[in-house]
This record gives sequence, C-alpha cells and structure tokens, in this order.
Amino acid sequence: MRRLSELAVEEREEASRAIREHLEGWSGYRAASCVLLFAGMSGEPDLLPLLEAVGEGDPAHGRRFCFPKVSGEEIEVY
Repeated sequence: MRRLSELAVEEREEASRAIREHLEGWSGYRAASCVLLFAGMSGEPDLLPLLEAVGEGDPAHGRRFCFPKVSGEEIEVY
C-alpha cells in the first residue's frame, strides 16, 4: 500500500473519504459519546469533515470531539 503522502490530491481525498466512511460505519464510533480526532498534516487523513457531518437529528449530535496537543513527549487532550 502506498503512503497517503505519495498519492495525487484526488486520490488522497478519496482515501480520506473512505477512512471517514469506515469510521462512520463502525459500531464503536457510532456508540461513542466522545471521540479523539486529530487535524491531519500533509499526507495524513483528513478527518475534520467528521465534525461537519454531525448535525441536528444525527445520532452523533451532542457527541464530544477532542483533539490532542503534543508537546515534546507530553500529550494533552482538549
């Protein structure tokens, strides 16, 4: 499997979409009240549209999304 960073922009967007769809279909994700996400850097999956997908009437409405902040060897969650 090629690394995401080696893909063309369109392929990278499609791969990120496939990852998000897989997560959205996973029962553990659907049942979670809090999800730890990351804001991907270049070459990493784009998961941020998961935040935009949550709206009124969505089973995930009211779910908390948290993000890690890495500083050296320390990780804080916000």
